[in-house]
Amino acid sequence: MIFLLPIYPTMDLWTGVLIGGAVPALLATPMIFALLRLLQKLRHLNVRMRQIAMTDDLTGLLNRRAFMDRAGDKNGRIAEGVGLLLIDVDRFKLINDTFGHASGDMVLVRTAETIREWAGEGSLVARLGGEEFVVLCSSVEAGDTLAIAERIRQEVESGRMLFADHIDVETINIGVACARQGETVNSLLIRADNALYAAKAAGRNRVVPCKEAPPVLNPAEASMPRPPAGQSEPSGCESQLAG
Repeated sequence: MIFLLPIYPTMDLWTGVLIGGAVPALLATPMIFALLRLLQKLRHLNVRMRQIAMTDDLTGLLNRRAFMDRAGDKNGRIAEGVGLLLIDVDRFKLINDTFGHASGDMVLVRTAETIREWAGEGSLVARLGGEEFVVLCSSVEAGDTLAIAERIRQEVESGRMLFADHIDVETINIGVACARQGETVNSLLIRADNALYAAKAAGRNRVVPCKEAPPVLNPAEASMPRPPAGQSEPSGCESQLAG
């Protein structure tokens, strides 16, 4: 305003005040819009960075850290009866060594897609690392968890993959456990891992439910034949899963 008065000597004080305030405001408007756009980009970048931190970059599934954060409450405990599937690709190292890591990546991506498709609505699906995946079936009855696991196993087995001009079948093992009252996510994973180990020991390409404890036989049962090798005896959470 002070600079304008010599140019416009007839300008009154209030007109000068208005002009003096309007000119800087007009000059500042593009800077304000630019600042707002920058803040918006920063917000989008922060959201994207959080997504990257929670996602496995190969399969697009949740990673281990994100799964552990979401699976339980603030104390790491999980709701009673929730079913968990721990899934492992059969002989994955042999696939990598024979056909190359690109083929191994293709197997992981296809496995992830199949698991995600058949895990059921509301299920939490993640890649824990390497060739190991996990599904938390929080929206289904405990008795349906085995059926979901078996469907995933069948869908993976029914696929045919081309490895270096060689058509082969991919198979998986699945250990299944259901949460007990007050159980933590870590404890549930350990029990599902025991069932997964049993699936591999029993011949692979199968679903095995967890086994809480060895069965107690009464004298009448002692002479009964044992189940064939590779078949589990129902007990504990296995009988609950079989529902």
